[in-house]
Amino acid sequence: IDPEQVGRPVQAMVAIRLRAHDRRHIDAFTATVPRLPEVLQSFHVAGDDDYILHVAVPSASYLRDWILEKVTTNPAVAHSRTSLVFGHEPGHPGPLRD
Repeated sequence: IDPEQVGRPVQAMVAIRLRAHDRRHIDAFTATVPRLPEVLQSFHVAGDDDYILHVAVPSASYLRDWILEKVTTNPAVAHSRTSLVFGHEPGHPGPLRD
């Protein structure tokens, strides 16, 4: 589905850092934020961030409010960083190589 065709032309990648890496914080986060309708994909990652969310929303102001009301207020979230998506290039669907 093309997010723009369903009224969500603004896409972003939201990097999330949790307060702690215990089951309580992970469950509190995964039970709520990745399940919100604005989230297209959720990635649990290694490195400085714990999760990266691919979101699609109607406008930049909606994105700002969504981050403030749905992400940063979650008690499991220590920090978030948002990057707007300007474009997308699909990866090569061919076989993996050694």
